[in-house]
Amino acid sequence: MSRSTSVVQLDFIRGATKENDELGKPIVAITSTTRRGQSKIMPYINERAYELIRISHPSQREQLEKAAFERMKVMPSSD
Repeated sequence: MSRSTSVVQLDFIRGATKENDELGKPIVAITSTTRRGQSKIMPYINERAYELIRISHPSQREQLEKAAFERMKVMPSSD
């Protein structure tokens, strides 16, 4: 029986915080660039909203686009 990565990460975080009298601090590192050297870090909330809407379930995208427009007064875009 295999465990998913997220469960293993959660176990790591719990274990790290229990070390040294509950003073442990877990550090999770992830890559910040793609294999092609492009940054994965989104400098603007507009781009982040676009990416989250893009990966959302198709039945929810229109509602999310409307909500993003209401909050940001501009449609989310990739640039």
